[in-house]
Amino acid sequence: MGRLSWENRASKNMIRHCLNCGKKFKIWRSDLKYNRGKFCSHSCRSTGRFNSHWNGGRRMGHKYIRIWQPNHPYAQKEGYIFEHRLVMEKIIGRYLTLQEVVHHKNKNTKDNRPKNLELFSSDSLHRNRTIRGKDNPNYRHGRNSLWL
Repeated sequence: MGRLSWENRASKNMIRHCLNCGKKFKIWRSDLKYNRGKFCSHSCRSTGRFNSHWNGGRRMGHKYIRIWQPNHPYAQKEGYIFEHRLVMEKIIGRYLTLQEVVHHKNKNTKDNRPKNLELFSSDSLHRNRTIRGKDNPNYRHGRNSLWL
């Protein structure tokens, strides 16, 4: 006696919607008692808020904090964007361009309070301020050269 096809076992299977992507998929009714049948695939089960290591979409890197914003126009491949850029966007009320640079006044890159952030329209203006300007302790005032 051969195995019954999926269609012939209609009483033992059911169609569910994936909690992550909403896609329809088939499961066995017996999977429900083992708390299975919520996701259509392993990748849906282990992404975003369904991952066991999920901490609210906030990643602490070595230098900067990243926030999960997958619908942001300038989000990275995995859906994250730097928190200091999001804070500055909220302050000015628009998206930042790729040329604009957000500077941390106290040089603590994890301090993303609005009063600690400053916006520069280009990287060259930012470098002029931080390398040649008042933020550099080695800058010799009145001259355009650094102490050597």
